[in-house]
Amino acid sequence: MGVDNFITQNKKSIRKQILELRDQQKDKELLSQKIMEKVFTLGEFDRANTVLIYLDIKSEVRTRPQLSKLLSLGKIIAVPFVTRLGLDLFHLEDLKELEEGSYGILEPSSELRKNSNKIIAPDEIELALVPGVAFDPAGSRLGYGKGYYDNLLADLSSDCLMIGLGFECQIRPKLPQEEHDICLDKVITENKIYE
Repeated sequence: MGVDNFITQNKKSIRKQILELRDQQKDKELLSQKIMEKVFTLGEFDRANTVLIYLDIKSEVRTRPQLSKLLSLGKIIAVPFVTRLGLDLFHLEDLKELEEGSYGILEPSSELRKNSNKIIAPDEIELALVPGVAFDPAGSRLGYGKGYYDNLLADLSSDCLMIGLGFECQIRPKLPQEEHDICLDKVITENKIYE
């Protein structure tokens, strides 16, 4: 078995194990609120004008309950949506602009996506809140294996602060890394902010 194949198999194994742990995590809403409160106290969050936030699915850290608060802060809020080529970013101004899309994820309505004034370029993002299956303290991230976020993160400006949101059960001492994997600046769990 080649090195690449070994890393791929290792990632699959970790992904399966962590997803089971994350699915079993109790009090997801309460823990998610603690995680998001930590985000809101960051000086970098306060200074960022344009913020990317994912819209949670399944057992991810819940971000949807915080959308109203985010919209009330006067920031430009970008949410991702799936296209043929990957993820594009939509300027969210009202929760009514969202509908269920690919993979059961809330996304901007297909009609609104056609409005070029509502599309945000990745290099405009100043702070990105990113989902993941697993993280390590050094900022390595293991996603779902489709590469959507790896490609998006590669297009963000070098000044953009990238923050992974996860439960403590998603932290591993060290994750396998490949050349295309992007390291995050911080990972925030209910217990800690990993720098």
